[in-house]
Amino acid sequence: MNFKTLFAVFLSILAIGLYANTALAVEVGPKITFTFDDGNDRVFTKAAPVLDIYNMPAVMYGETGPLNSGEDWVMTWDQVRELRDLYGWEIGSHTINHPYLTTLTDAGLVQELLGAKNDFAAEGIDVKSFATPYGDYDDRVLTAIARYYESHRAAWGGPNFWPDYFNDYELVCLEAKHTTTPEEVQGWVDLAIANNQWLILLLHDIVDGVAAEYEYNVDDFAQIVDYVATKPINVTTLSKGLELTNQPNLINNFSFSDLDNTNWAENWTRTDSTKVTIDTGDHGNVYEPENSIKISAGAGQYEVVSELVNVDSSAEYLLKMYQNVQNLSAGGWAVWVNEYDNNTGWLGGQWLGGNYSNFIGNRYYEYKPTSAGVEKVQIHIYSEANSQFTLYVDSVFFYSLEATIDTTPPVITLLGDPVMNLIIGDAYIEPGATAEDDVDGDITGSIIIAGDTVNTLATGTYLITYNVSDAAGNNAPELVRTVNVTEEVNDNAYLSDLKVDGVTVAGFSPLIFDYTVELPAGTLIVPTVTAIADDAGSGIGIAITAASSLPGTTLIVVTAEDMVTTNTYTVNFIFAGPAESLVANFSFEDLTNGWANYWTRLDGNIVIDTNNNGYNPYPRNSLKITGGANQRVVMSSMIDINASENYELWFYQKIVNYASGGAAVWVSEFDSNNSYVSGSWLGGSYKAWDGIRLLDYTPTSSQVSKINIHLFTESNSYLTLYIDSVVLKSK
Repeated sequence: MNFKTLFAVFLSILAIGLYANTALAVEVGPKITFTFDDGNDRVFTKAAPVLDIYNMPAVMYGETGPLNSGEDWVMTWDQVRELRDLYGWEIGSHTINHPYLTTLTDAGLVQELLGAKNDFAAEGIDVKSFATPYGDYDDRVLTAIARYYESHRAAWGGPNFWPDYFNDYELVCLEAKHTTTPEEVQGWVDLAIANNQWLILLLHDIVDGVAAEYEYNVDDFAQIVDYVATKPINVTTLSKGLELTNQPNLINNFSFSDLDNTNWAENWTRTDSTKVTIDTGDHGNVYEPENSIKISAGAGQYEVVSELVNVDSSAEYLLKMYQNVQNLSAGGWAVWVNEYDNNTGWLGGQWLGGNYSNFIGNRYYEYKPTSAGVEKVQIHIYSEANSQFTLYVDSVFFYSLEATIDTTPPVITLLGDPVMNLIIGDAYIEPGATAEDDVDGDITGSIIIAGDTVNTLATGTYLITYNVSDAAGNNAPELVRTVNVTEEVNDNAYLSDLKVDGVTVAGFSPLIFDYTVELPAGTLIVPTVTAIADDAGSGIGIAITAASSLPGTTLIVVTAEDMVTTNTYTVNFIFAGPAESLVANFSFEDLTNGWANYWTRLDGNIVIDTNNNGYNPYPRNSLKITGGANQRVVMSSMIDINASENYELWFYQKIVNYASGGAAVWVSEFDSNNSYVSGSWLGGSYKAWDGIRLLDYTPTSSQVSKINIHLFTESNSYLTLYIDSVVLKSK
């Protein structure tokens, strides 16, 4: 008898039910979570301090529309972050504008869900949980919520209990209305403890005096919190309450995002490639919602099967997966685990549970190996024969429930500066700190702040200490913040004068920090910069760092007497532009068919380079000569000159890849009839170079009225030469 036959026989004798009979290993309670919808500012000023007495966290579900517009009834974004960072609260999403979600179009629904999530992200807040306004949702809304959030809290329904009423995307709650007495809530707490349940409490605004609808009296709220503090019940946030184990996921490609060349999920197999496919229509949940497994139920049994997973036969495991079925008319789907020994010999299996009605959310299954020989398992997710529905499966998690001994201490991170400097009379506002534990997660609300009391009316150094312990008793390394209170000192960090080579820079003002000084082309010596403090003799420090080369920048850093306040002035030295050059197309910007107009080349190894190897103000184009065995020459067009004058020739030259030889400049001289008269060798370069060449030229006789400039690499020169900004001027 083969495995399929055994499997079919086994299924035929099982009683139909939601879950198989397994020993309860998961602890979901007793727990309580305080949740507050809308983001009223009194939740920050009244509810948070009451909970903080016992270091109890909570969840605030905020609407980003009022938060962004700063409406007067909501808390500020800073207060939202303080709830998270100082009080250890979780921040959840409650849409942008608090609409009835079932009335929206698909586009409007995405805007409210994803838009709100993006608004929170823009404020540095990662929201994982969501609560529907008015508790208004249907299958379409729930499917959309799952794409963007890890959980959804409804607005009614009672406590959550394992395993029959526990769905991350339909977490139910009890609302403390303005007519609900503290004694009623205390009764809910007692029931949660007695039945090992998770009580999620819904509130809105917290007020003094008589509470109206969507309000609750602060004294009655404090009475509830005091009662909870005396009871054996864990106070947790929503996302923390859903963390049923701290073990890693044992499933590879859990969200079906890795596909092979047949568009099938790696690490998974299927029994029918037409009935079990990869869907890319956003039917999955938050981790990778684009991809999910789609099982189209029908006459046969259609399965998707994980790869082999190593297990410990003495351990217990939790299987969790997202499932979405909205059109079931017959049959159902289920989960089976195949068990193998170390040699992959089949030992048997377990039916973990089935479902026979529409469902959207996370389904949980408990598994314990049936014998000591089980060392590997495969998970089968399948539609039963003769079923009619479409099942989408995503985010398959398989965890060990074995407790791990926690020996890692939490980590405290100070908010604000570790050293604070105050002047007598300043207000000291505690910046706070955050604490993160690898098992317990965010335990900011448990931080104990102690040490000195900062007295800003007396000078001195005050030490503030920060300590926290995790649930296992591991102590974080203590952090200390130093607060220095001193007499007022000068914070003036301005200059009264800034000079270059003894002359005040043009346009100087103490409030202007950046200056540009133009130097003659070819200047080699960096000018001297001096500065005078605005309040000379008061302890102001001035540090000047001269430019290392030209063009370049000299930095002047001014430090005030308080040794904290600084200002930085800069003097940027540039070379004067070559506007007076007698050379036509001096920067090789004017091209025809890729070559520079007004220039002649005598070798094909001379080209125009367009890779910004040139010089300001037009660095994009430059002349490029690749040296070799022969002399390689480029010549300017004819230039009219006066034989009685002296001239200055400068140009930008960059020699790279230098191996041998050199680059040089020659001037050919002509009379007024363009007859050759003579010539002058102006100089050469025989090493790597990057900078300005400055050369002098004097006509050799009174007959000279025209010249052209030859730029060339000498014979047997192996180098690459770039030339730009060829400027010839009368002195």
